[in-house]
Amino acid sequence: NNIYVTDAGTDHSIQRGIDTVASTGWTVNIEAGSYQESDIRVNKKVTIDGGGATRDDVRVVPAFASSHTGGMFSAPSSVHSAFILESDHVTIRDITIDGDGGVGGASSRNFRGGIVTNYNVGGVFNNITITNSVVANIYDIGVYLDGGDDLSSGSAVSGNDIHAVGGGSQGLGILIGSASGSIANNQIGNTHGAIGANSWSGVPGAPLL
Repeated sequence: NNIYVTDAGTDHSIQRGIDTVASTGWTVNIEAGSYQESDIRVNKKVTIDGGGATRDDVRVVPAFASSHTGGMFSAPSSVHSAFILESDHVTIRDITIDGDGGVGGASSRNFRGGIVTNYNVGGVFNNITITNSVVANIYDIGVYLDGGDDLSSGSAVSGNDIHAVGGGSQGLGILIGSASGSIANNQIGNTHGAIGANSWSGVPGAPLL
């Protein structure tokens, strides 16, 4: 089962595509183009699939200026990320997330995180897959997977290009907390740290891998 997000008209919204999905296991197919959206909430078991010839053809860029202080999920919040995961069994593939591409422009880094799990919703975030995507110009964390209420499993972060992450206390390409899975064949550069495990708010002694 498929939902299609087009590059123009009323269907030009990734969030609308996710909201339209009737049940779990569907694929949200995104047509090549630029999508100015922040805080895209993925609260269903879906695949988000960039439909361009390359992963650069589908670009997600900020809709709002993001605060660079305060908690990532504090409410009310002026902190904005690209994708906020609120379900398990989510796949994101073949897209580019660029924190300098929309509101604010060059050097603004108006995504606090690229793809982040919102552990505040409860539950366990099993089987999260992030593959063949670009995450760039992010203020704090490129990809952040947190297990939630318990240790999650089955996640995979592979074949991604994560670069230009930093400005805050984190500056991590990938952060994993209370989660197990596979991290393989990613290109990570121009960050404060490449991969962090159980690290948050610059906790001393947290391992960098």
